Amino acid sequence: MSTFSVPWTQGLSLAADYLTDDHKGLLDKVNGLLVAVARQDKTSVVMAFGVLRIAAQEHFDREEASMRSAQYPEAERHCASHQEMLRGLDRLQVMLDTQDRYALTVGPFLFLEQWFEKHLTNDDKRLAEFLSHQAEQRPPGVAG
Repeated sequence: MSTFSVPWTQGLSLAADYLTDDHKGLLDKVNGLLVAVARQDKTSVVMAFGVLRIAAQEHFDREEASMRSAQYPEAERHCASHQEMLRGLDRLQVMLDTQDRYALTVGPFLFLEQWFEKHLTNDDKRLAEFLSHQAEQRPPGVAG
């Protein structure tokens, strides 16, 4: 089975560098899972999936804390998108846990790429712009 991966593109970069760095790290973990699946190594798949799931939860927790701190007006909708991703990961985990050999198609993993790109270019872009604008409005010397 050939490995497909989700590429990082400059269009996924955001105004907030720490969010971009976090997202690059998450994408690396998505691609690590795809490599493990391509190798058909159950142990590696379980480990890679666990690393991805933990990293996603930690990232969402950090992002949601930033939204609360900044009183981001779209926080509820944004958090709902995070929950959608976590439910998708839960479904993927069930699929991976019940197979001895992994599908030779990209279909089950397509939602990762689609969600990731949509979330970054819409939800996270608006959040990064809001946080950047808020930082610009702070008086000099006032921490955010």
